[in-house]
Amino acid sequence: MLFHFGRAYPHFWDADGRPSNCLKGVAWLAADGSELAASDYEQRQHYLTFVSTHRAPCIASHWEFLLEPLVPHYSDKAGALRVRQLEYYRMPLMAYLAVDDIQKLTRADFIRLGLVTPPAIPPPCPTPAATSTISNAASAMTVFTSAATRRR
Repeated sequence: MLFHFGRAYPHFWDADGRPSNCLKGVAWLAADGSELAASDYEQRQHYLTFVSTHRAPCIASHWEFLLEPLVPHYSDKAGALRVRQLEYYRMPLMAYLAVDDIQKLTRADFIRLGLVTPPAIPPPCPTPAATSTISNAASAMTVFTSAATRRR
């Protein structure tokens, strides 16, 4: 959730024109429930035109709202303090994390939490048929390597 929520702009758009690697939509709501700002991820052409013109990413409208009174360097908005996004595609974020036993978190867990990346996905377990194919391929490679070595 945090990985997708923290995106300052969509990574790409799918074949149907929907933004990918970000939330479908984000809205900041006031205490009375009224909408203060909303994401504009679906405006693909706006993002592409901005990048083509400025050679810099366009920050989503809901993040621009939170940054006020700062304004993006390349925007047409007036502002005394202009900012540029450096190097990374996500905005800084803060989250609350509760765990039953912090001692069970590994160094890798802390790094992934700090970088807001998903946990590593273990490779699928090979099926017995795949295991024998892998073993046969490894044996064949060993035989081939041995035969090539003897020819020299």
